[in-house]
Amino acid sequence: MNRFRTCSRLWWLPVPLLACALLQAPATAQTAPDGQALTPEQRRAQRQAQRQATTRADKGPAFAVEIRAPKDIQDVLTRRLELPRFAELPGLDDNELARLLPVARKNAEEILATLGYFSPLVTIEQAPAVAAEPRRVIVSVDPGQPTQVTEVRIDFTGPIATEEGARAQREKIEALWTLRPGMRFTQSEWDAAKLAALRELTTVRYPVGKLADSRADIDPETHSARLSVTLDSGPAFKVGDMVISGLDRHSAELVTRLAQLPPGETYDQTRMLEAQQRLSDSGYFDSVYLSLDTSGGPEATVMRVKVREAKRQKLILGVGVNTDTGLRFRWSTPSTSCRSSAGGPSPSCSTNSPRNPSARSGPRRLTPTSGAGAPRRRWHVRNPAASRSTAFCCAPVARARRSPSTAPISCNTNAPATPAPTRRRTPTR
Repeated sequence: MNRFRTCSRLWWLPVPLLACALLQAPATAQTAPDGQALTPEQRRAQRQAQRQATTRADKGPAFAVEIRAPKDIQDVLTRRLELPRFAELPGLDDNELARLLPVARKNAEEILATLGYFSPLVTIEQAPAVAAEPRRVIVSVDPGQPTQVTEVRIDFTGPIATEEGARAQREKIEALWTLRPGMRFTQSEWDAAKLAALRELTTVRYPVGKLADSRADIDPETHSARLSVTLDSGPAFKVGDMVISGLDRHSAELVTRLAQLPPGETYDQTRMLEAQQRLSDSGYFDSVYLSLDTSGGPEATVMRVKVREAKRQKLILGVGVNTDTGLRFRWSTPSTSCRSSAGGPSPSCSTNSPRNPSARSGPRRLTPTSGAGAPRRRWHVRNPAASRSTAFCCAPVARARRSPSTAPISCNTNAPATPAPTRRRTPTR
């Protein structure tokens, strides 16, 4: 009975022995390439290599793309080819990669066509993984002969085709065409030439002009391209009445005089830009935007002007020290900028606003304020049409040994100024 109990307690001993035998059986069955069994060290190295390969496959790209082509074409294919983005897909097997290769070949041919190569030779092949490197996809490109432009035709429809006044504009569009016969055809040059012609059409007289038709006939056998473009001018427009928004302190008459765009004038984008620049440089406005509203047709054209007025009061102060002149002061307002030094002559003031002399709408007057024996002089710059602003020009600070006579203040402006009265004092001894 005791022997039976002992055997029943030891029934689990064969279980671990059997498990060890099962685990060692596959490892023992592994053989080297020469048919011999692998040693335990070789089996461990093999398992480690498999784990490293699995880790690289999980973290690295599924394949690498190698492009063999001329330098300029290789750079373009590297940037625009769609095949490399599929390398980031996890678990991409060989069958799925093989289905991507014909699509990649077509994509490469389309890219080469934009560069002017319409009969290239593109081959794509797959190379297996070697050691720690992933699979490779080799793209070989023979671009062939580039396509050249042999003929260019530019047609016009609409009033520009019949109006005698638009003849110079038609000739200018034809003269400025950039993709001429004998040049290499590329998609970028083709698009740029059409855009330049359309811009030249809509700059003067015809703001609603458009590109009615464009065609590039390519002959891959002769490597030639025939180009044709049709421009539709649409009706001619003239400058209409101004609709001004954003005014608070200034009048609409001021904007009209500065813009110098009378109603009925032929539309010219350059003239509009010049008017916008004049309004911006006048100093009355912080921002100006001009646009021609063509929604109502040529008979109801409106010139819309959006402005934002400049701030009424602004004062900028500056202090400095110079070894020659000592303490130095500088102050400016929207109308006047003054400089003064402690040991130098009287302050020098110049007008800042408006910056364009032709934009002034009225004479500028300098009126000195009276003050008997006052060492400081205050000058008011007055302009009836401009925003109210005051410039203060202060006399220099007299030193201890300086003559007690006070020098007059001089403010330099474009309008004649009333000279300030000179006050003389009898020096005390």
